[in-house]
Amino acid sequence: GKAMVMAVRKPPSSLQTITLVTRLAQQGALVKFVALFASGHHPVEVMLDAPMHGSSRRAAELASAACTCAQMALLIDKECKVAQAGGAELQSTIALDLDRLYGVLQTQADRICPGLPLNEALVETGLAPLFPTVLLRLQLPAVTALPPDQTPPLQFHDYLQHLAHMHQALAMSTQIQGDLPEKTHKYMAHQIALLYQSVSYSTLDMRDLKKKIEPQFDNIKKVTESADPPKLNDEQISFMHELTTEAIARVSDLGRAPAKRVVPWFTTLS
Repeated sequence: GKAMVMAVRKPPSSLQTITLVTRLAQQGALVKFVALFASGHHPVEVMLDAPMHGSSRRAAELASAACTCAQMALLIDKECKVAQAGGAELQSTIALDLDRLYGVLQTQADRICPGLPLNEALVETGLAPLFPTVLLRLQLPAVTALPPDQTPPLQFHDYLQHLAHMHQALAMSTQIQGDLPEKTHKYMAHQIALLYQSVSYSTLDMRDLKKKIEPQFDNIKKVTESADPPKLNDEQISFMHELTTEAIARVSDLGRAPAKRVVPWFTTLS
């Protein structure tokens, strides 16, 4: 007969374990964590409901009345536009909202100036010249005429827009000053263009700064687009620092334009 050969399968080799040790693993922790409550701590006081203007009760009431006047001023502007467009239904809804806010304002004014009529209370608090359209819409007696040499305060919408323009000039000037010490000024031409736009608003009275930028812009743009690395020279850096310093000073100084125009608001609400 034929011999039969049986193949015997060998058992698998045992697994080998290799341990890799790197220099990084042999070092200490890269970041040391400190237990927050391991030592003395102070709880954070949450003040979401605290008044932003002043700390007295009268200041809080005045801030609330100003917010009500602001809502009414926006609705009055909307009401005029809707009336011109012929939206009778929406106009009626706005009128109901104004009536509701009128009642709220009367309550707030009575808490601030007890016993005074609403128009006198608004004059007493300084809110009347800030929101003349509110008095006009409520058919209240107008505010006493201002002296000829005194400029009327900005109305609410103009006040918000003026603050936005001031903030834009301040933000761009601050950003440029922060970027001047960097090793590259790749985006400086774009930033200067935004600053140029910021100081161009007629209400800011900063167009002299705009004229200072114009003769320098092409050279600065050429450096940022063609130089390697794109870095301004010392003279250009000095010019930009002086320009932005002047812009920051103007929007921060309440004694001159453009910041002077918001003084009536700050005086009343602070």
